[in-house]
Amino acid sequence: MGRRALALKAIVGGGYTAILRNQTAWFLLELAKAGSRGITKADYPGLHVGDIVMRIRRALGYETITCEMEPSRGAWGGEHGRYKLNADVTLIEIVEPKKRRPAMAATMQASNLNRSNEQAGGNSDV
Repeated sequence: MGRRALALKAIVGGGYTAILRNQTAWFLLELAKAGSRGITKADYPGLHVGDIVMRIRRALGYETITCEMEPSRGAWGGEHGRYKLNADVTLIEIVEPKKRRPAMAATMQASNLNRSNEQAGGNSDV
């Protein structure tokens, strides 16, 4: 069973609507679940959290997510950002993503190969 794509239609308090897909949609849900606690990169190792946040900001407005810097604990020190949903975001619906059509090039290449093989008198059942 393959992965299912996720698409959400969301509206921000001011009335701006956007459709977010896949990882971006999923991360918006995670931000909503986190509430005032927020999310840090340490909560989701392996993800490019800053990139996902930027995609959400571009879709729903920069002020939608805030980033508060806080000191990092542990041997490395420094600071890290804690991202929080700052605007009222309403999830309107889960949108069924469009199904992808099969790659035409691969289909055409296979049919051309069968035609040329038949014209040469070869076995097309190879």
